[in-house]
Amino acid sequence: MTRSLMKRVQELESKLNVRTQSAIKLRYGYLQRLPEDLEGDRHIETSKSEHTAFPNVELCAFEERLGPGPDLDELTFDVYLSLEDNDPSAI
Repeated sequence: MTRSLMKRVQELESKLNVRTQSAIKLRYGYLQRLPEDLEGDRHIETSKSEHTAFPNVELCAFEERLGPGPDLDELTFDVYLSLEDNDPSAI
């Protein structure tokens, strides 16, 4: 095979690999935090999840928990909302 043909085959294979990967999920929702006086490692887990009208978008409830977080293979983009963020006096 010629070099240009090999290069083209490699480009097509890489594009195919990108298309077969799972889509990134967008998850958003309110976060329930642990009290500040608790010490140790913390992580955030999803406690409740609902699908929305948009594909790959979920409305969730998040909880902060003690201990190291689990290893996840999912590709997600999480947006944590807080009731404190809605305080107009904070602006």
